[in-house]
Amino acid sequence: MTPSIESSIIWNGATPIQDFTKTTAYPLEIKVKGQPIPVYVYMTPYTADELKSVLKSATSGYRREKRDVEIVREDRQIYTVLCESHFVKLGNASGTPDEQRAFLDRYPEIKPSIVEFGFGGLQLEQVDRPEVADVLDISVELSESVRCFQDIYDPVTDKVVRVTFVHNHKHPTEGQYRTYRGARRNKFISTKTLWTVTEQHNTLEKLYDDVIESIDGACANGIPCDFVLKTEWLRDVPLWHKLFVVDQIFGELIEKNA
Repeated sequence: MTPSIESSIIWNGATPIQDFTKTTAYPLEIKVKGQPIPVYVYMTPYTADELKSVLKSATSGYRREKRDVEIVREDRQIYTVLCESHFVKLGNASGTPDEQRAFLDRYPEIKPSIVEFGFGGLQLEQVDRPEVADVLDISVELSESVRCFQDIYDPVTDKVVRVTFVHNHKHPTEGQYRTYRGARRNKFISTKTLWTVTEQHNTLEKLYDDVIESIDGACANGIPCDFVLKTEWLRDVPLWHKLFVVDQIFGELIEKNA
């Protein structure tokens, strides 16, 4: 019998909070012979060094449309190693974990998707802003927070819950902005806003670490991600979160200075 796995979801009243250090069940659809099948893929946390090693091997780019950033990877198979290293089991699927691994080996094209939409499944929460026609917003104030979310399966309540993360941060300095631009070496190659990118992931991670103050909706080893305990939880924030959020923080700065 497979031992039960503690949920990565902790409830604060009706509000779900994710513990970044726990095995997490990601609700995904796996296509087998063209048919989408919903499953819960349990994955252990990865380290920042693991993801950096994977991303370093990629030919990559991004498309930017206002605040939306789409990462473009030419070789999605780079993510296979992360799936193989951190896969635990498929929830609501037959067979033992070993039999399920053998199933994934027969369909290796599934593995990168598990990582991209599991570990990398963070999405930006859109905030409705009133539109004022023919008025130029010349405010230099930034939002001081980035709101994003991810759907996660909670085996305790047997529900897929939406966890909202609010990354609260300081205003970036001009020096940090220059550092960000240097870490994102862009080359324009088409009229469809497609760039090639050389990413300095260590630098981008440090920028996040420097400006972030707290995260609502998250904890690490049960430690709240608040300002007072920052040194206790910061290393456990998944690198995918950090890279996603730092682009939103400094991307907003770019738009304000356009």
